[in-house]
Amino acid sequence: MRPPKGTNYGPNKICRLLKSLYGLKQAGRNWYLDLKDYLVELGFKPGEVDIGMYSAAVGTENEIWILVYVDDIIFASKNEQTKDIFAGHLRKKYRITEPAQLTWALGMKVSFAADGIILTQDLYVSKILERFGFTSAAKSATTPLAHGTTLTRADEEDAEARHLAQQFVGAILYAAVITGALPSTVRVMSHVMSKPPSNFEARKKHVLRRLSTSVDFESLGAPQEGPTIIYTDSTGAEALVDHPTSHRRTKHIEIRREFIKFHIGHETVKIERVSTKDQLADILTKPRGKTSTITSCK
Repeated sequence: MRPPKGTNYGPNKICRLLKSLYGLKQAGRNWYLDLKDYLVELGFKPGEVDIGMYSAAVGTENEIWILVYVDDIIFASKNEQTKDIFAGHLRKKYRITEPAQLTWALGMKVSFAADGIILTQDLYVSKILERFGFTSAAKSATTPLAHGTTLTRADEEDAEARHLAQQFVGAILYAAVITGALPSTVRVMSHVMSKPPSNFEARKKHVLRRLSTSVDFESLGAPQEGPTIIYTDSTGAEALVDHPTSHRRTKHIEIRREFIKFHIGHETVKIERVSTKDQLADILTKPRGKTSTITSCK
């Protein structure tokens, strides 16, 4: 870095940093490595899939789970003393805000009920609606994207239209991941956002109308009784699970396949066939008509 004002090192001199400074490109990585090393030192194990998840346990009642997002740390345990001990370890090494009951996380409101945890995105969605000019007087939509909707890239490029389209898709992307209401919509619209067609604006308004009625996601704390059943209408998916043969076209899904096979072997997951017309997951993955969407939701 250049010498700060008030120093006199002569012309054409730079300073060598002895530690990372906030705001530099490598600062985030250095912070992660420092925190990771400290958590491992305390006996925590990082997750095999999510590197921001850590866990430690001394018996079933002293389990503690930690979720790290940049410099925000969420931790949970059934044992209050276990949480206090962990917070004490953090204080010894870092300056932290005093832990409190979780109320907000990554744009989601967190509420605790007797039968589980409720996550809502109403504030985040409200900001999206306001940002893109949606009014409460507009009629709500029953489906995320009208059945048979097709979008084709425009022939000519419009820099301003592209910028607005990319802003919109980026805004609803997070809502789609969390609520599960718009994944097929994001997929369709992201394919054409580099050259948005003339009907892109109409599709955008439809999505906003749907978003205004779908903002909640609930996670109940019910114990698992028996295997979770996964219904599929794909013969190929059934064959891939039942016959563990390797193929170059499946290398990119090898980790996920092995994860599913592990749980099938331990009888925590069960695969069952279902006809395409009865596949409820389709309302989350592809445009559906109003009638079939309502029928599936029932």
